[in-house]
Amino acid sequence: MHLLLKSTAFAFFVTLAIPCSTASHTYTQSRKDSAIQPATLTVRVLDPQNQPLANAQVHLIDQNGTQLTGRTGPDGLCRFPTLSPGSYHLSASGDGLNQTSSLAVDLAPSDNKTIELALKKKNSPASPPEFFDDPKFTAAGVTDTSNLGGHGSTTRMPTSEALSRGTSSLNDGSPRAPISADAVRQLRHEADQKPSDFDLNSRAGAGLIAAGHAKDAIPYLERAARIRKGNASTYQLAQAYLQVGDYERAREIANNLLATSNTAQAHHLLATVEEKTGNPLEAAKQFQGAAELDPSEPNLFAWGSELLLHHAFVQAEQVFKKGRALFPRSQRMLMGLATTKYSTGDDEQAAKLLCEASDLEPNNATPYEFMGRLIGTGSFRSDEITTRMARFARLQPQNALANYYYALSLWKGTRARENQGENKKVETLLETAVRLDPKLGAAYLQLGIVYAERGETARAIPLLAKATEVTPELPDAHYRLARAYSVIGDKAKAQHEFTLYQQTSRKAEAELERQRREVRQLVFTLQQKGGTAPD
Repeated sequence: MHLLLKSTAFAFFVTLAIPCSTASHTYTQSRKDSAIQPATLTVRVLDPQNQPLANAQVHLIDQNGTQLTGRTGPDGLCRFPTLSPGSYHLSASGDGLNQTSSLAVDLAPSDNKTIELALKKKNSPASPPEFFDDPKFTAAGVTDTSNLGGHGSTTRMPTSEALSRGTSSLNDGSPRAPISADAVRQLRHEADQKPSDFDLNSRAGAGLIAAGHAKDAIPYLERAARIRKGNASTYQLAQAYLQVGDYERAREIANNLLATSNTAQAHHLLATVEEKTGNPLEAAKQFQGAAELDPSEPNLFAWGSELLLHHAFVQAEQVFKKGRALFPRSQRMLMGLATTKYSTGDDEQAAKLLCEASDLEPNNATPYEFMGRLIGTGSFRSDEITTRMARFARLQPQNALANYYYALSLWKGTRARENQGENKKVETLLETAVRLDPKLGAAYLQLGIVYAERGETARAIPLLAKATEVTPELPDAHYRLARAYSVIGDKAKAQHEFTLYQQTSRKAEAELERQRREVRQLVFTLQQKGGTAPD
């Protein structure tokens, strides 16, 4: 099977840096449905003496994991107008002060709410979030996984690995805010004219990162960091070094940030560096630290996917369950939970969760790709998945994968093989898929299988041969082609394809084994009120 076949680029959350306006300290959120009356939220941030705190960061996260960030004015106020009604999590942070625990806020249409958040000094004991009393574990070590067997059939292990890696990839980056080349040139010009101006250099660096030019952003952000230490541009500088692969410099900045300001953002940054440099134990601890300080959707998902990537399925399930409860409209949280279920042998629940994820945003291809993985194992059938695949093909008729997955889900059922009409439908869908994407080897393979099982070997052979041509590493294509040549009595070609089947199978097994040897499984201790104790 394809490895998450041509996975559609999909980002689940975006963090928007929002300066509250000088006059009203507001942020205006674009709204898709003008018929729904928007809500307004005003946040008043207070210092430890209960006085208005200026320049505090205010974070608002919606049900989809979208994070809005604003800053308070001199009166300690930050206003978020034109918000879509729904559930949000609210927190705030300030220099030298603890970040507040996330507070749940429900907004109805036309609501106009004001909420106060009081910050404490760093040395003041911070109360843990009331809803974060579980999970109660922490990573304590790692162990080799090369001697571990998969759960269930030999098809489950590679599928589980692929789903885990696919889930982890959903952490990669946020959509960049559109910024024109002219705007970037203007930002650079202004900063170059006034190299000692913090704001100009910070804006130029942020603009270059947004435009995808992290390397060019570094000199401007370095200037800003020298002018004013321990600010947002310092974090952006670490992000820029992370993006260009200078992990040591990114780690140095992240550690410096943590030494001066124990924030979830700094923990998350350091965790990302540690995972990139092959230190899963430290990465898991830092992701956990970020999630406990700020149990936002991005932080919980990052923690859960790190656990999943390192085969800590039980612990990952706990985190994803917590994330699902807090953010029920997060697609990727559901997909992460589905992957843990599949990896521990619960196919039915995995399918149900993936269907639920696809229902949240039917046009997003990623949940369907995960479903395709499940049905591609050959041993799993689900009418619910078939229904979703039909919707996918209906919504995206020009998407080769949509046609392929729908055909595959029909074929894995019983009716397609017994019912002539259904069989023809599968054939038509697969023909559409290869027409739309002539490099989709899995679709050629499946179409060849359809003809072969009808006894139309002469029609099957060129399709199976095409599958081996466009995807030569696909063992099943060589095996099916060998069988087809054997049926027509061409023993030489049959033997050649069977030899290729053996070679590609061994290569696939070796690659899977290599990936498994790279994975270091996390070992945990149980958190207790008086400290930690071994499991």
